[in-house]
Amino acid sequence: MHAVAPYLFRCFNRGLEGRIEERYSTLDNLGDRDLFYILRDFLLANTGAYKIVEESKQVYQFDDLQINEESREIYGWFNVGTYGMKTDIINVATGEVDYEKTKKNAEIIKHYVHYFIPRGFNEAMAFMHSYRGVGVKTLFYTLFSQYFKDLTDLV
Repeated sequence: MHAVAPYLFRCFNRGLEGRIEERYSTLDNLGDRDLFYILRDFLLANTGAYKIVEESKQVYQFDDLQINEESREIYGWFNVGTYGMKTDIINVATGEVDYEKTKKNAEIIKHYVHYFIPRGFNEAMAFMHSYRGVGVKTLFYTLFSQYFKDLTDLV
C-alpha cells in the first residue's frame, strides 16, 4: 500500500571531456550553481498555495519542508491530487454517500520526499513515497527538469 522508492540525481554535461559515463557534473559545481540550492529554491517556490497543472489535471504543493544545509538534506511532503472526475465518497460504516466529489475537487495525497545532495559527488539521492502504486516521480521530474534546464542549460 505504502512504499518509498529511491531515485538518482545526475546531470549530464556535453561540455565535459571523456567517455560518456564520465560526463556527469559534480552536483555542487554546476558552473556557478549548486544543485542543493537550486532544489531548495524550487521547493520553496512551490510551497503555500496549490499549483494547477491543467494538462494532467493535477494540483500540487510542497509542505512542511525541513532544510538542513549542513547535512545537505531536504525532506517534507509533496501534496498531490487529481481532478476532473465526478465521484462519490461513501461512509464505509453506513454505506451512504458522505460527499459528492465534483470535477473541480481533488483528493490530496501527502507523499513523503527526502533529498540528499552530498558535496563533491556527481550523484545525489531522492526518496519518494507512493501510495497504492501511485507516486510523484513523474510530476516532480516534469516540473523540476524544466526549472533546472532554464537555470543551468543542462539536463
